[in-house]
Amino acid sequence: MVSVVVIIALLACLIGALSVAKGIRLTEYTSNRRGSGIFHVVFTLLGTLVGGWMFFGLSAIGYEAGIVGYFLGLGYAIGLIILALLSKKIKQAADDYRCDTIDDFIGARFGRPAQIITVVVNMLIFLAILAAQFVAMAAFLTLFTDLQSQVAFYLAALVVITYTAASGFKGVLLTDFWQFVVLGISAISIFVLLMVKTDAEALHTLEPKYFNGMGYGAVFLFGAVVLFPPTLLCRSDMWQRISCAKDYRVARNSFWITAPILLVFYVLLTNVGLYARAGLGPDQRPDISGFVYFLSIVHTSGFPRWASQIFLSLMALGVFAALLSTADSYINIIGVSVSKVLSWKKWNKFERNEGESADSGVERELLRTVRILAIIFGVLSIVLAKTIPDIVDLIVAAASVLMILLPVVLVALLAKAEKRRTPQAIASLLGGLIVFLICFFKLSNPKVAFLPGVLVAGLLYIIVSVFYTMKSANVEDKAA
Repeated sequence: MVSVVVIIALLACLIGALSVAKGIRLTEYTSNRRGSGIFHVVFTLLGTLVGGWMFFGLSAIGYEAGIVGYFLGLGYAIGLIILALLSKKIKQAADDYRCDTIDDFIGARFGRPAQIITVVVNMLIFLAILAAQFVAMAAFLTLFTDLQSQVAFYLAALVVITYTAASGFKGVLLTDFWQFVVLGISAISIFVLLMVKTDAEALHTLEPKYFNGMGYGAVFLFGAVVLFPPTLLCRSDMWQRISCAKDYRVARNSFWITAPILLVFYVLLTNVGLYARAGLGPDQRPDISGFVYFLSIVHTSGFPRWASQIFLSLMALGVFAALLSTADSYINIIGVSVSKVLSWKKWNKFERNEGESADSGVERELLRTVRILAIIFGVLSIVLAKTIPDIVDLIVAAASVLMILLPVVLVALLAKAEKRRTPQAIASLLGGLIVFLICFFKLSNPKVAFLPGVLVAGLLYIIVSVFYTMKSANVEDKAA
């Protein structure tokens, strides 16, 4: 029965996306610019942020490190509040420069070289997040269905890539509402069942690190609460949601609404892993531990078979909806961002003539390019998922590499528009990225690789700025 539910869900997504794709305009495909009210913005935020990785990734974090997931959720909530406070400025910039993502904004402020580096950084981020979704999808299919796992995995991934490439962001908006409702019911139900069935005495026997936030160490905790929240300013998916909002008030209020709801889900799903640690002990695979525990409870609860199947189908559909709601957003963003670098002349031509008919040759060609790129990067993310199957490392890498963008994004938002500072931006972005990659692959604990990268990014921006200031002063002195 669970397999049938999954197949029906996949077919529904595919049919709905193909219907949306008919006659879609390029701006609807990229971000549905200025076309969405608060209802759609809130649910597309929740549908993307409460994604499939959370069911498996937060379960892994809870199982390995306890309430560290709470602090990650707190960091996210703080970041969303920062976005709410700056939403007017960001919305104005997005409208003025016709931005769909943060890459567009960096390009408008610092030039194409800085935009290219930003696209590369974001490409790494979203490939990692996509890979995490596909890792979770493989685990989901193994746990919940009786389909042949490898065949089912590739078929499911193919459907996700196809419907996203066809309908773009407009399709994401239309599917995120029902996806979030289903995954919300599923997450709450799993949490309640495990909370009721877990022995409180078993929880009390766990080590102190599970309850003091130090499960991954002090550096990780500091990064999660202090350094991570501002990086949401660097998230292309957040800029895409602001771009789609009708005005800054819609964007601002959507962030205020989303922040506390998201924090609740971080607590619930972290506890799923924590309960699994207490109930099953230390010998489980972390990312599926919560679901193994859940399934063991369902199968030994004495429910009639038909009731167990209905319950499992509802849970499975919720997890699968979460996987779809995040994967489709990031496949779309990668395709859009990379196309704006590869086909920048055609994009400039399109932006100058945005009011033209949908039959414009440039618009049709750009839509085709974005769709092809979405397919390519969707396939690449599957390869990455098979190469690095540790879901926590994938998500931490994606979140932490964002930090190297922060110095440049803050300057772009807060400094005067006429001051481009292109060399500073290039030095900061490139230096931070190189140091991060070296540390990620060389350090024994890749979860702290963000710290050297972000320090180098900030220092390089300051050093190059001082150099150019001194150089300008010398030129002025000679002229005098």
